[in-house]
Amino acid sequence: MNRATQAKARFPETLSLLAQVLADEARPMDALSLLVRAHKIAPDNTDVILLMARSASPSTITKDAIPLLESGVAIAPQRIDLRAALGESVSHVREDG
Repeated sequence: MNRATQAKARFPETLSLLAQVLADEARPMDALSLLVRAHKIAPDNTDVILLMARSASPSTITKDAIPLLESGVAIAPQRIDLRAALGESVSHVREDG
């Protein structure tokens, strides 16, 4: 898998799939690195945006994810999963403080 993370993939879908595999292997920093690359290639790819927002921890979404999720909702307002993730993120931030 190390070779895969160093590959010069040009397709965000490939990078996001590899990132999901790395996340499943408990390698969140490697996964995030690939997602950042994918986002640079395709900044309007809302699947990549959602994966990046959730990459810190699968069960929570951090405060830092709010602007990213807001951009995703602006790109694809019809995506309920993006709206839900944004709502969860804002709710967590309010609860924490």
